[in-house]
Amino acid sequence: MKWLLAILLGVALFVAGSLYGIEKNQEKERENSPVVHEEEVKKPAAADRCSPPETMEDVPFIVKVAAGMGEGVAASFNGIILVLAEFIHSNPGSA
Repeated sequence: MKWLLAILLGVALFVAGSLYGIEKNQEKERENSPVVHEEEVKKPAAADRCSPPETMEDVPFIVKVAAGMGEGVAASFNGIILVLAEFIHSNPGSA
């Protein structure tokens, strides 16, 4: 029974870590490569200063749900790693 729990925990950590890594890579790509569309290149400079701010209203609902789930998985992964690190550091017999 312990082996089954260990395998399930390992798989859960792998999946959560993978999703967390994918999210972080996408954030890095968004920061490093600004998106420039042809319409933005053709606009005059005065129009750029007067353009309205981007809103999240045009984003589909499922994208918002997926983003929320991704944040939850990332927070859970960080919590699991923190708890496991505390277990490792609190064990006086190891080292």
